[in-house]
Parts: sequence; C-alpha cells; structure tokens
Amino acid sequence: MINKVVLSLILLMAMIMTYENCGKEEAKSLSLASCTLDLQKGFADSYYVFTKQKCSGCHREGGAEDTRGKYFADPNISKAFSSFQFVTELKVRTFAVDETHRAGVTGPANQQLIDVARAAWVSANAKYTTCKSAVTGEAPPPPPASTVEKPTDVSGTPRIVNRSAPGYVAPGLVNADFKTLTWNFASDLNGTVLNNTTFTMRYAFVDNGPSATDHDYLFIVSNPTIINNSGANIKVKTINVKLNGSQYYDGTTFNSVNTILTNGQSRDLMAVTSTTSSATMVVRLGKTLTPPYTLGILFDTLGTTSEAPPVENIPVAVPTFTSLFGNGGSVRNSCVGCHGPTVQNGNGFRVDSYASVITRVQAGNSAGSLLYQRMTNTAAPMPPAGLLPAATANNVKLWIDAGAPNN
Repeated sequence: MINKVVLSLILLMAMIMTYENCGKEEAKSLSLASCTLDLQKGFADSYYVFTKQKCSGCHREGGAEDTRGKYFADPNISKAFSSFQFVTELKVRTFAVDETHRAGVTGPANQQLIDVARAAWVSANAKYTTCKSAVTGEAPPPPPASTVEKPTDVSGTPRIVNRSAPGYVAPGLVNADFKTLTWNFASDLNGTVLNNTTFTMRYAFVDNGPSATDHDYLFIVSNPTIINNSGANIKVKTINVKLNGSQYYDGTTFNSVNTILTNGQSRDLMAVTSTTSSATMVVRLGKTLTPPYTLGILFDTLGTTSEAPPVENIPVAVPTFTSLFGNGGSVRNSCVGCHGPTVQNGNGFRVDSYASVITRVQAGNSAGSLLYQRMTNTAAPMPPAGLLPAATANNVKLWIDAGAPNN
C-alpha cells in the first residue's frame, strides 16, 4: 500500500514538473511571437509605406510577381511582412532606386523615401534584437568598433569624363587625385584601444558628370590598410564607412574583409593583386558638393586574438578568356542562354563575344567592372536564378585583374 502511494506521488510530481516546463516553453514562444509582431509593426511603419505606394502593381497576390512569391506590397500585412523577410530588405532597397528595374516607378527619385524607410526599419530591428535577447537570455551581438570621424578635403576635385558605363568611373584617377586619412588606434577608436596600430584610408572626390555644367559628384574610398605593431595578432572583420555621421549601407565592397594580421604586418585589406590596385567603394553625392564631409570607419570585429592567420593559398594560373567564355567555358555555359546568339538581354550583351564582354570590363580593375559586380551582387544576382559558383566568379576576377586579355 505504501509503495503504491509513493509511486502515485512520484508520478504526480513528474506531471507537475512536465506541465511547468511546457508552460515555460509556451510562455517563451508567446513572448517571441510578441517580439515578431512588434517587428511586423516596424515593417508596417517603414518599408510597407513605400511598397504599398510604389510596388503594389506587381508585388501582391495576383500581381505580375504572383508566381514568384514576392508579395511584400500585398494588402495583407502578414503576407507582405513574410515576403519582405524572404526577399530581404537589401534587395527591396536596391531595386527601389534602380531605374532599370521598373521604368517610371523605381529610380534615384525614391532615394529620400528609402532613406526614411530604412532609418525606421533599423530602429525596429534594434528593438526586436533587444526583445529577443530578453526572452531567450542570449546576449545581443556586440556593437561594431568605430573610429572618430575625421574631416576630408574636397579641394582639387578632378573631372572624369571617360566613363565605361553610366555610373561607373573608368580608369583615369592617378595617385595625385587621392588623399589619405590616418587613424591612430591608441586614441582614435571609440571605447577600444590598440596601441602602436594605425589605419589608413585613401579617398577622392570626383565629378563624373557628362558635362562641365551637369555634375555627378562621387566620393571614392579605397586602400583600407592596417599597420600592426601592437605586439599581438589582430583580427579584423567587415568594414563599413560613415559619411557625415551616417553609415553608408549600400556600399558593400569592404564587407568581405575577414583576416588576421600578425605583429609587424602592414596590409591593404582590399588589395586586388599584390602589385597593383585596391578595390574601391563609390558613394554618389549628387549634383552639388556640400562640404564639410567627415569620414568614420566601422569594424564588426577589431581586436587582438590568439588565432593564427590562415595559410595563404598557393597562387593559381590566370584563366583565359576562352576557358571562361569560349565553347564549354564555365561562364558561357551559365549565361549564354540570355546573353548569346539567340537572346541578348542587357542591351545586346553577349558572353560569347570578346568585343561585347570587354564593354562591361575595366581591364585590371575587377572591383570597378560591371561584369564582376553583377556576378557578386547578392541583392541583384546575375544569373537571376542565383549567383555563379564563387570559384567561377573568382576566375573572372583573376582574368580581369590580369588585364582581361583576348586569349
């Protein structure tokens, strides 16, 4: 009899504990759902205002994009929010200001609306991260390391008129066109100190307008270089820039940085080759220059580390044009269906013709080449079904940086 009573008490306690644990998990799920609903409201108050106004002709159920699940302008806010998260904020923002996406609807005229939407969305995301951390107990990611902002000099702004394509600066800048800013990490970092370490960035202001009276001012930054004499290895990952106090989100050139520098090492973190140029990032300033402009740098990761630098890859032979774009070439096989003898999308562009391919290339400068930019743009992938394998894109990069020879 006593054993039966004891057994019954044990079973009752197990049921209570199970109920309490399920209750806690259910409460956590409900709390996370509350965080997500707040984020959905953030979408409603930010990008949804724009997409309902500009994108509802196509991006809703029954619209032109119906079969592709891109409903981020749908009258049903829940459906629009889910689609927005699937498509990604970056892609919506990129296409909103791309005049080639939908003539008369998208383009630079939307930039101010997108800036307002993005600011509200960033704020909503920050609140969501805080809410999620409070529910799960997980620490939010640390804020990026940032430098103080330093004034730039707009004097001596050159004009570059020999553009290879609208919006892209053709080779023509010389060293004298660039100026250099230097940050001492012992004193110029906000909240962090790295003694005996400096960071430099080269920059140039350029007028890339079609005429002397029709301006198109650009701000170009390149050669992000760290000189490490800290006495330890330094890890640096993802570089962003702030112009006049605002982070520039559309330029992702330096986001790929992820490296470790040993003590005594100096390195251009975006060197295209060991002997030539550095990848550049371009910020469009508009029709007028309104100085002063200040430049600040953000690092997702910056600090000393016990990690050893990775073993450097052994250099490989530079691919030829034929191996990439000739019969059976890795690029041709993926792209000739839309850019070949039968179909020539992109204003007659063909990957099976050197004369055509070279019009989208800046020989010796893959970062400035439209061909390579489209192959590595996750917001607007080319091919549209998904980017080429990284190894293929890297081979195109090697070929361009070697001078894009017709071989």
